[in-house]
Amino acid sequence: MGYRALFYYTGPHFYLPLIASFDLPSSFMINAFAYANYYNLNATQRSDSSYYWGGEDPPDTRTYLFINGITTGVGLGLKYSGRSFYIMPSIEYFTTIVDFSDDPAQVAIKGFVINISFGWADKKKEEYQLIQMHKILKPIEPVKEQDFTL
Repeated sequence: MGYRALFYYTGPHFYLPLIASFDLPSSFMINAFAYANYYNLNATQRSDSSYYWGGEDPPDTRTYLFINGITTGVGLGLKYSGRSFYIMPSIEYFTTIVDFSDDPAQVAIKGFVINISFGWADKKKEEYQLIQMHKILKPIEPVKEQDFTL
């Protein structure tokens, strides 16, 4: 939930993400996600008529441009994590329904998006440090029983 400003438009928005991750062997992970987003953007009030929908209409008939929309989507990604980096290609299907101004017609947009995310992280820094410590330290040998009989 928040408030968004986009150029000359402002308004509230609500975003609901759902994410599920499943670990696989060998540093792989499957991520499934779904989301819903609602936004309601209104034009800021300006004295210049170019900010109104309809241009140079008389002041009593001007209509402010507003955008009211809903976006929903689902996706699936495969993530590979190395010692200090990760890469995750994913595919996403989305639907956006937008209503502009007082026009009763709505615009519906549907599509697929292919993403590739990557980055560097210290996720496995602790594991790396343990490996380095193991190389440096000698293994501790158990104490041998000695015969103390005289």
